[in-house]
Amino acid sequence: MSKRKEIKQIILELESNFPVDTWMAYGLHVWPYLRIKLYMILFNKGKKAGPEIGAVELKNKRYRHSIFNSLIKVLKLPYDFIKLHFFFKRLGKRQLLFFGSHIHRVKYNEKYYNKYFDVMTQEHGLLDECYMIEFQKLLKPLFNEKQVIPLSKELSRFKKIRKVYGKQSIEKTFSLDNFSEFIERLKVLEIYSENMFTINAILKWAKKVKNTVPFFEKLFEKVNPDKIVFLSYYGFDDMAAALFAANNRSFKTFDMQHGPQTNVNMAYTDWTKVPKLAFNTMPKGYWLWDELTKENIDKWANENDLVSTEVVGNPFVELIREKVTVNSNQTILYCLQAQKKWTSYFFPSAVMELLRKSNFTWILRMHPRSSFTKEELSSFLVDNGIERNMFLIQNPYDKPLPIALMESKLHITNFSGSFIEANQLGVANLIIDSTGEDLFFEYFSEDNTFYVNKNDTLFLEKVSDILNNTHSILNKEGLNIYNPLHKSSIA
Repeated sequence: MSKRKEIKQIILELESNFPVDTWMAYGLHVWPYLRIKLYMILFNKGKKAGPEIGAVELKNKRYRHSIFNSLIKVLKLPYDFIKLHFFFKRLGKRQLLFFGSHIHRVKYNEKYYNKYFDVMTQEHGLLDECYMIEFQKLLKPLFNEKQVIPLSKELSRFKKIRKVYGKQSIEKTFSLDNFSEFIERLKVLEIYSENMFTINAILKWAKKVKNTVPFFEKLFEKVNPDKIVFLSYYGFDDMAAALFAANNRSFKTFDMQHGPQTNVNMAYTDWTKVPKLAFNTMPKGYWLWDELTKENIDKWANENDLVSTEVVGNPFVELIREKVTVNSNQTILYCLQAQKKWTSYFFPSAVMELLRKSNFTWILRMHPRSSFTKEELSSFLVDNGIERNMFLIQNPYDKPLPIALMESKLHITNFSGSFIEANQLGVANLIIDSTGEDLFFEYFSEDNTFYVNKNDTLFLEKVSDILNNTHSILNKEGLNIYNPLHKSSIA
């Protein structure tokens, strides 16, 4: 059994044996948070943590500068208060409120587009009917920049002010039945962590989230959107606060698919216990790329009247499919992921041999969170006998992914969500890792879709045969670009 399937089995066993759908702290459902944390701990189990570089120096610097920094922060509070006041005052009514990140943007027509939300709002004339909340760093120049809200800047001001002046006493309330037995089970499974899985740790997390909720309550009250849509609803405490604030005020909340949401992605699959009113720290609606993803989520979503799914397509794929024509597809596109031990993972001997012997230029497309640089990758390949004219290294912002896919004869990946985009475009698709097999096995019955494990002793022969006998037949018929104001099934 693969690692991801083992993780899924463990999490579902815990979900089955404990009343996780009733667990609450300070009014927040905590199981969505715990489920993702469990997944990450299990996935990283056995991996060595790197040294805490510069820990001593950082500690000394904090000691030397803590008083000075605290004084500066206090002196800046009136300025922060004024800036935050005018931030809220300037907000107006919008029909749509989007949450996204720089990793969801692509450079298109010389500006950084959110490849989901900007496409939809531009297509349907809704650019002035939305705000785009960026919850990480800002790329420049942004498309529709006047409607972009830099969340980290404004939220940081709110938290500093609240810490000094406005921190309100919150009644300590929680319902964690059988949590002691849950902890004992985690200890047996050797995944217990005092930093995450004690009652005090849960309360600390929930209180932190709850203290941020008033910021989003005021934001939502001012904007009063018809819909609030998130890209990647999980993994950020501030997103949990935003979801709780929105759900608690009965705003319509949605998650826009941003990558694979298949049967081993525990943020989206097999939620076997869901409260009657749904989890208040999760979206109520799911906008999805294709029918296979919808079928996976519907297995649990159909059991709850408040949770809905809808196939809306992949907006940027549909835009490129409609607007762009390519004249050649004679490259091999190899999409990489964020991996620390990247040389052995992406370039085992069989892949290196294929790269040397194929008669095609390889496009090596890096991930937005790659742990290595283009220069490091280039040096590694050259040092291992790959001539520079045999490959090109592509940053994710160099060229839109759908165009890179359409220009390729074959798309190769270990487990990237680019697999689904290639499938939608009709590009020949090859998975070379067991993780990708777990994620995408439901697609393998489709034409031009292949799986050959990179550790297969006949890897070179099998992939060479695919290259000699396969041709991408681009699919020019897709879905219309979705109108985000389309009537939703969420009540």
